[in-house]
Amino acid sequence: MAQGEVQEKMNKVIDALKAAGVKDEAILPGQASGVTSFQSSSRVCNPVNNTTVCENNTQRLSTLEKTTIIRLKTKDESMINSVLNAAKSAGASAGVEGYGLSDASVAEAQARQKAVENAKENAISMAAAAGGRLGDLMDISDYSLPIVSSSDQPGMVDVTSYVVVTYEMAI
Repeated sequence: MAQGEVQEKMNKVIDALKAAGVKDEAILPGQASGVTSFQSSSRVCNPVNNTTVCENNTQRLSTLEKTTIIRLKTKDESMINSVLNAAKSAGASAGVEGYGLSDASVAEAQARQKAVENAKENAISMAAAAGGRLGDLMDISDYSLPIVSSSDQPGMVDVTSYVVVTYEMAI
């Protein structure tokens, strides 16, 4: 497909996305282009009059692709499906690549709280294994900022927090 045809197809897809309710600001600027090439070779040999005659056949296929990213800020699954269907109806391959949080502060606070609780449970277990008990909290700090990432489960995100907690051990 020639570059002009590919751009025309991309324009058709973007028009379909807008008709499905995607706002201009949700379509990220810039489009990526890529060329995929594939070459196959085969050799067919057949006996002809007590000799073997071989024919070589080589085929080369190249495709030009354009991609664009849209960022939907919605929880509405029917809206997401509508946008995906609009893109596919316009001839595009479309899929959901990731999810994010518009405000991660609550999830980050919950992740940090859980990390502190886990650290305390581990410290209690280690103190008991050493024949003692957990003493006073001496120090606590974030190992890093909470990390928000796409989950293995569709429609979910993972928020991870790392903390370092130091306790006194009483014997």
